[in-house]
Amino acid sequence: MGCISVTARCAGADNEQEEDLVQIPSTCRRQSIPPVCGKEVACPQELDTLINIEEERFNVNESSMEDKFESASHDLHRRRSCRELGRTLYSEPVSGWEGEKLEALGEIVWASQVILYDRHTQEDGKRYLFLFQSHLLLLAMEDEGSKFIYQGLLPLSGISVKTLGDVTFEIAGSMFESRIIKCESQEEFNVWMAHLPRRVKKASVYRPQRQELLSILVPCDELWKKQKLKTYLLQNPIRGWEGTPIQHLGKITFLSMVQFRGAESQMFEERILILFSDELVILSTDDQKTSVQYEGRLPTHSIRALERSALLNHLEFEITGNMMESVLVSCSKPDDYQSWLFHLQKPDYSTNTLPLNGQLPPRPPKKRKSCHY
Repeated sequence: MGCISVTARCAGADNEQEEDLVQIPSTCRRQSIPPVCGKEVACPQELDTLINIEEERFNVNESSMEDKFESASHDLHRRRSCRELGRTLYSEPVSGWEGEKLEALGEIVWASQVILYDRHTQEDGKRYLFLFQSHLLLLAMEDEGSKFIYQGLLPLSGISVKTLGDVTFEIAGSMFESRIIKCESQEEFNVWMAHLPRRVKKASVYRPQRQELLSILVPCDELWKKQKLKTYLLQNPIRGWEGTPIQHLGKITFLSMVQFRGAESQMFEERILILFSDELVILSTDDQKTSVQYEGRLPTHSIRALERSALLNHLEFEITGNMMESVLVSCSKPDDYQSWLFHLQKPDYSTNTLPLNGQLPPRPPKKRKSCHY
């Protein structure tokens, strides 16, 4: 039993043969392909047309499925590469990285291998770009191909992104020289353009709120303000910053707002002093308290604090060192004054002389065991 029956009929006396007819019962006809002539019977030419239509539809569907499969395969490969880069980043120490652990940057949004073009040397080299929620991390790879080398960390709130070509874009900012990034493929470029500009725009939207937050935190005369200011300084750009990024200086030991007077100045100026384990960083703010400016740094191993005055509302100490001119620091709160002296005051080993009173400091009494008879 079949749905299609083919019948050949012969003519009579005139020996003319009727055309082969194909009977297509209505119960077996596909609803998606109507009859060519609007009849129940199709001639061979019409049947060929129907077959060609079906073949074209099949080829189009097959090609579309192949394209979708290939696209899904590339997407899976990119995501697998991103995960593998993330595992390598967290499993091996990054050469040249200092400060907090990389996990503190948050979740990796996207990562891939790119080509970095240097405008000065006009050379390009292989780099690895990691996009986090608030930062962009740039790394190189050692020749052995097993360990990353730190190249830079950029806050998204301080950069701009510009498309230069089909697979190339530029990253620019006020704190660093612009960098030209070239992706390995159009698909990789599209992924970066889908994530990076949106993250940068989101960071820029919150920037006015951060500026308003800074005006609240300064002066940092309360403990909660100092804690918030620590986080603010580590997550936002500092104008004119030089040397090792602040995120790599380690944990902040202490900070406060002080009045600062240099050797050549006759007036005190408002400054933020930030103490790390190896460096004392000096910052300032603008008049509107909307941005932070870098003023300099001093190595802690070569400086010491000398007490100058402990009168009420006149809490001053002097910072001296062999390679610097003395500066005078005035605190507004006794707690800040005592904390700075505790961290910066050191004994003077340059001479073997006794203290000014000519007597050694008293020794604490030794504990003796009591005797029982």
